[in-house]
Amino acid sequence: MVGLTLLFCHASAQNQEPIILIDGVYYQSDVPLRVSTIRKIVAVYPPAYQEVKSGRSRITWGYILSTCGGISLGGGISSLVFGETSETLDPLTGIGMGIVMGVGGGLLVRSGARRFVNGIEIYNSHLTSGYDPGGVTVNFGLADHGIGLAVTF
Repeated sequence: MVGLTLLFCHASAQNQEPIILIDGVYYQSDVPLRVSTIRKIVAVYPPAYQEVKSGRSRITWGYILSTCGGISLGGGISSLVFGETSETLDPLTGIGMGIVMGVGGGLLVRSGARRFVNGIEIYNSHLTSGYDPGGVTVNFGLADHGIGLAVTF
């Protein structure tokens, strides 16, 4: 006895929306995103994930360095204003260190922001723009236990 096998294969493409930036806030499907959510979203594509992760790390270290620079700068200025000097640390050294750390931190934040945005652009460029069926194919032929019909759409 010849059996008839009917097989339906559905090639479902994931319909993922791109991540967009509107007024300094990242959105996907009109939902605002946090940085941790963005990391989870782009984790499916490793090159984009590495850029986002590296960018966010640079931003964090840039803020830390800028904060330390601000503290050093403020301490140096207050020492000059109030005349508090010590033999071990000159107030001008504190001011100079604060300026250098502040500029360095700002540069780190800027380069981190570029890498973060670059990672999102990499992710967006590799998204599928929706379901692309590529047509319907019907295959008819011999199967393991008779005649087979495969419909792919």
